[in-house]
Amino acid sequence: MKQPSRPATPDRAAIRQMAEVSRLHYVENLSKVEISERLSMSRFKVARLLDEAQRSGIVKITIQYPFNEDLTIHRDLAQHLGIEHAILVPSNQDITIERDLLGKAAADYFTEIMDEGYRVGISWGRTVAPIVRHLPELPPMEFVQISGVVGNDPSLSPVQILAKLSSHEHLTTKAVFAPLLANSSEAADSLKNEPSVSATLSVYQNLDVAFLSVGSWSPSINQLEPYIFEDEILELNEKGAVAEIGGLFFDQAGQMIDTTLNARRISITFDELKHCPHVIAVAGQLGKTAAIRAICASGLVNCLVTTDEVGYALLHDTP
Repeated sequence: MKQPSRPATPDRAAIRQMAEVSRLHYVENLSKVEISERLSMSRFKVARLLDEAQRSGIVKITIQYPFNEDLTIHRDLAQHLGIEHAILVPSNQDITIERDLLGKAAADYFTEIMDEGYRVGISWGRTVAPIVRHLPELPPMEFVQISGVVGNDPSLSPVQILAKLSSHEHLTTKAVFAPLLANSSEAADSLKNEPSVSATLSVYQNLDVAFLSVGSWSPSINQLEPYIFEDEILELNEKGAVAEIGGLFFDQAGQMIDTTLNARRISITFDELKHCPHVIAVAGQLGKTAAIRAICASGLVNCLVTTDEVGYALLHDTP
């Protein structure tokens, strides 16, 4: 049996290069773009050298955290929720600022895990939309809309998010020009069979990353309820719905609820999300704590990006 080869030890020239790039970035506070221009190398190589410098021990980062707060909360929260990573940002009374902080944290995490050629799913929502403006220049990859459109606010539409991404030189996009909830199951089936829509839906089973916003059904903190029929609302209440992502509903234990609503939904399925290696839930607001807990319990989420306020509530409260 072939034994895996060990990573090569960097030679002296490589070590000097990592040290110089690190000095420029951490001591002179130059951006990766500025370093790439000064040293005549790509931005992606600069990022790779900075990562290698940390892994090899050339760069060691020490954080002197204020107020004696527990630095292990991220690890403890992830372990408590049964997920791989938990990222916390400061809560803010201005919800717009808070959403922007969540978006930046999600974008930063994405740049750590992404690779050239990735297929990245984007849902709709107020916490997902800010991610785009914090993304750096990216290598070639594809961004895919994974839920239909809700309402008529273009700022929340995944189509609008993709339009901003398409301005990046190396990115391609696939949109879904259809509502998240069609008027009937027949209308949903007809739309799914449209060539442009079916071409996008066919990509869902091969996603590498998916960004999701979280809606709370009980208490009601979501944008979807006005588009749900009265009998469907009664059904969701009877079956104990707590949380929603992309039109999929979950109870307190994280079990997906099978409802008649699913027949007119145009978005990614539970199984397709389950197959995705990196599912990132981005959600704040203390009132969504139960919903966020339920989504994490579903087994879909690898990484949660939320606020410190919600994080402490999740860690110390029980369902």
